[in-house]
Amino acid sequence: MESVRQDSVDSVTVACYLLLKGQATVTFPQSTHFAPSEYVHIYMNIKTPSEYGNFPIIIGWRTWKFAVVPVLTDESMNPGIPINLDRGKEDYMAEIRSRLVSSYKSLEILPSDFE
Repeated sequence: MESVRQDSVDSVTVACYLLLKGQATVTFPQSTHFAPSEYVHIYMNIKTPSEYGNFPIIIGWRTWKFAVVPVLTDESMNPGIPINLDRGKEDYMAEIRSRLVSSYKSLEILPSDFE
């Protein structure tokens, strides 16, 4: 069973935000037609400002498919590019984080009392 730490939730939140803004790219290293990559890598498309932390972000394939992708494909989370600046970066990232935590809990890779 996979597990997730606090800093991992925060890193994936930033990665999702940048993916939705079109400032990050997903790669599936060593994927083949017959087997998916064990890990997913998220790279920045722009020079990484220190506020966004270290990249690439590496996520387990199961976590990517069943926890992260549902957040990224939720129509209410994807206002298009450019991102809806009226909403505010902090509020938007808080909403992404909240949805990731819910997804992680549903996969039982976070304890139910995790905030």
